[in-house]
Amino acid sequence: MRSEGVYQKLLPPLTTSRSGLMMLLAGDLGSLTEKQREYIQHIVELDDYMISLISSWTDIERLSKGQVALELEACNIGTTIRQLAGQTVELQRTSKWPMVLTDPHRLQQMIGNILELFTVVEVRARINDDYCIVTFHDQGNMPPKRRVAILEALRADTPAAELGLRIALLLAQAHGGTLELNPHAKEGLKLHLK
Repeated sequence: MRSEGVYQKLLPPLTTSRSGLMMLLAGDLGSLTEKQREYIQHIVELDDYMISLISSWTDIERLSKGQVALELEACNIGTTIRQLAGQTVELQRTSKWPMVLTDPHRLQQMIGNILELFTVVEVRARINDDYCIVTFHDQGNMPPKRRVAILEALRADTPAAELGLRIALLLAQAHGGTLELNPHAKEGLKLHLK
């Protein structure tokens, strides 16, 4: 049995249990004490995490096999980054924000995954030949072990903590680009998109 099939079999019971828990939280089966409400909310959060994890593994399976259809359109990468990063990240560009031919939903997923994994303080974008190069700079104090974990996630199978980064890499590759981190330099993570 393919692992994707296993992941898909795990989703229905999780979503069913989540629905039941949401009914409890809504008071459909009677009122709850504050302690019961907190406990059930914690279980809902764990359920959501498991659903997200299973969806991520399914995404990795499909992306690795080239089974994800992209709906390409011209997108302003700066607008997407600004929506996801908020006001705490400084955005820089060499001219106006570049347009990239991408699937807008997958671009949001890719950028969102990168921003979730790093304490990004600055994002720079520039055009080089046919590529839009986006560099995500952290605070410059990434521990060496963290850098090694990121490099491993970009090379091969990844531990659960780096699933988002693995998905971002596979999405970049599905768009004809890549995601890279220099193992020695203090520079940030670079996303190359065509």
